[in-house]
Amino acid sequence: MQGFDFLQGSEIIAMRGYANGVIIPQSTGNGMQNIAINSGSPIYAKYQIELRHPIMLNDQATVFALAFAEAGNTWNKFSEVNPFKMRRSAGVGARIFLPIFGMLGIDYGHAFDPIPGMRTDAWKQSFTFSIIQSMGGF
Repeated sequence: MQGFDFLQGSEIIAMRGYANGVIIPQSTGNGMQNIAINSGSPIYAKYQIELRHPIMLNDQATVFALAFAEAGNTWNKFSEVNPFKMRRSAGVGARIFLPIFGMLGIDYGHAFDPIPGMRTDAWKQSFTFSIIQSMGGF
């Protein structure tokens, strides 16, 4: 539920506005065939800012509207790391917290930086749905 793959030992680091798995290092190459064979990169950076505004504060349901901006990239080697060359996205969304179910969210993200060698409709993802459950609380 957190994005971990325990069998492979990897973690999915998603960026709203981009489809999963399309942000690959420049040294991997361009195009869909390289995304299919890329099993992930050991080095990544992700910067995120999110501004939430409460719409309804109630014990049964809490609703927030939000705006966000994200930047991130991934690299295969430390010699390639450039924290100023990032893929960027921004958008708006909403969160609703229900005590019995957890946090539900929907976001509309717009990706600004194209993925070289791919069609625009192949790497962009506009809507993102999220379900965040709290797994604790004894």
